[in-house]
Amino acid sequence: MTEQEQRRIQESGTLVKQVFCDTYNLYLKYHGRNLGREEFAVLADEMSALVKKHNGERICLQLALATVTQLEEENR
Repeated sequence: MTEQEQRRIQESGTLVKQVFCDTYNLYLKYHGRNLGREEFAVLADEMSALVKKHNGERICLQLALATVTQLEEENR
């Protein structure tokens, strides 16, 4: 494996770890709360900011969507 490939793998791992941590922290912020429309609107804004923070990386989009979906399911 080349040095460039190793660096790319390291950077990818760092990104994934940060995205998991960020989305999990937002999940914890809203988990267990009875969320209404206003709270979901704020959550959507926070998730949007998170995706922008990570430059729209696909893993971030996927985890943001999964997190919102999970919170919606918990609020049924």
